[in-house]
Amino acid sequence: MNLMDLETDYSKTGFLAVDKLVFSGRLNYIFSEKLIKIEKIPFGNVNRNYRIIAQRKKYFCKISPLWYENSLRREAWALRNITKKGGIVPAVISYFDKNNNIIPQHEILILEYISGKNFFFHNNKVKFYKNIFNSYNIIHSIKMCGFGWLDSHFIGRNKKWIDFLMKLENIDTCRELIISHDVDINYVFSELSKFQFKLDESRLLYGDYNYYNFIITNDEKLYSLDLQNCFAGDPAYDIGIIIAKDNISKKHLKYLDNFSEDKMRLIYLYALRHLLSILSFYIINVNQRKIGFAIKRFLELERKYKKLL
Repeated sequence: MNLMDLETDYSKTGFLAVDKLVFSGRLNYIFSEKLIKIEKIPFGNVNRNYRIIAQRKKYFCKISPLWYENSLRREAWALRNITKKGGIVPAVISYFDKNNNIIPQHEILILEYISGKNFFFHNNKVKFYKNIFNSYNIIHSIKMCGFGWLDSHFIGRNKKWIDFLMKLENIDTCRELIISHDVDINYVFSELSKFQFKLDESRLLYGDYNYYNFIITNDEKLYSLDLQNCFAGDPAYDIGIIIAKDNISKKHLKYLDNFSEDKMRLIYLYALRHLLSILSFYIINVNQRKIGFAIKRFLELERKYKKLL
């Protein structure tokens, strides 16, 4: 695979000003050691990512765009809390909010750099599913207040879980186009409204299952990366995100739990809801290849869900 195929079109992400900056000098005062080199990493959907090579260590730098406010603040908070629970995640070195003097109006997160092989490129993925789901168990052990996307105090913005489920960002903008591909939006919301959710408390959710979000080190430690999409809710929704993106992992869910038939039905419904969410994102960002994948996966899972009814 050509790495250039994995690059993101940042034309709509608010990075035009950042791309014109030579900001290596701006970062110098953050570190107590001399910076030798700053390299752009061509991965990621919404951030600019850099490898910073300093005199003694390497660091990973994320810069978040204007429209994705507080996402790196959320990630820094999540990483610190997961570390306290014994999770294997990068250490937070520094976080700067949008009022920083380095790149004003953009968040900056500096993490320790993890050397290893990306899970996407690993030849023996099956060997590491247990590690992945162990990390999910740790993340899901963190109790939260509220439901849905987190506010500046890391509390879910919704009082009820169903309120989060029934509202999708950008869905109205994309509704006509999604329906034109035989994706039944109303069916998913109708099914969600029928469920009697017995969710007394929310837990921290990873929110972004992705092969690229795991690094395996030479000593076979698996690091979970990219927590900026974390939120508060039902851990089964996180499993729905996995099912939405990955056929292979279903047989490895035993490392999480032995799910009942009712719970699996809910997980498939969560997967459909999540696919609507990512469909709206892909449509707004005009990513035809990923739109095609999401629609194909939606129709496949919709058939499976209906068989479970």
